[in-house]
Amino acid sequence: MEIMETLSLESLTEMSPGLKPAAHALLNSEQRGFLERLDKFEAPYLEEKLIGEGKFSSKGEYQEAFTEFKKFSALNIFYPNKRIGMPSEKVDEVWHQFILFTQKYNGFCEEFLGYFLHHSPHISSTPKSRKLEGAINFARTYQDIFGEIPSIWKNGKYDFSQVGSSGCDGCDTSGPSGGCSTGCDKSED
Repeated sequence: MEIMETLSLESLTEMSPGLKPAAHALLNSEQRGFLERLDKFEAPYLEEKLIGEGKFSSKGEYQEAFTEFKKFSALNIFYPNKRIGMPSEKVDEVWHQFILFTQKYNGFCEEFLGYFLHHSPHISSTPKSRKLEGAINFARTYQDIFGEIPSIWKNGKYDFSQVGSSGCDGCDTSGPSGGCSTGCDKSED
């Protein structure tokens, strides 16, 4: 088992509360540095547009959704081989609006993600299993990195309380820990 560095107190105090990883998150220094850089990214044009159009009633409500969008983006970097679902209507609203600022969104993707993060909404023909897979992957990866899932993600579609990050139904070698975090010896087929 690889010994991971712990977050320094100085590093934790510099980050906003929203992008701090959970105490149990197994992140290396590069991943911590990525979160620190991402934490500093702001998009005032999104705030102006979304509040101006009444999508968010306050700066605080917008900021929560924007912070959670940044977390969603980080999950897509930390787990590149998983389909991470977008179960929050409010966070999805931020993503939709950001995409419309095409040059700024493309710049964000290039600078922080290294690739263009495409939005692939579900349609009536999307299999329920794919929707569920995305939601489960979201819940497990979020809990692994950021801990408890906040209420902005809980809009009644999924019961995340039944999805634990420690259940062993297959080992994930794509995540930050590089292997099974539960200690099981189940191998991939």
